[in-house]
Amino acid sequence: MRRVEFHNSKLLEKLCDHLEKNRFGDWNTQSINLYQHFLKMINTSDYKQLQGIKIDKYEMHSGCIIFYDDEHINLVIVSFDDTDVNELTKRIGI
Repeated sequence: MRRVEFHNSKLLEKLCDHLEKNRFGDWNTQSINLYQHFLKMINTSDYKQLQGIKIDKYEMHSGCIIFYDDEHINLVIVSFDDTDVNELTKRIGI
């Protein structure tokens, strides 16, 4: 499993704002749109960590968003702290 974490409250706030303003009826489209928006916000050095990572879906919890693929091989986590991450990963079975 490949896991990349971003503990950055500003990124998380911007992702939440983007979700509020951009809703799609299709979950896959929503997930791809949100992940593409995330990629536009990060630094070039952070982007290099994410090369080759395939993302299919996202899950949101009170303090984090987790992007992951259908096989649960790749995780990209944007969070305030580890507490929320641990709770959400247990809930989605990762």
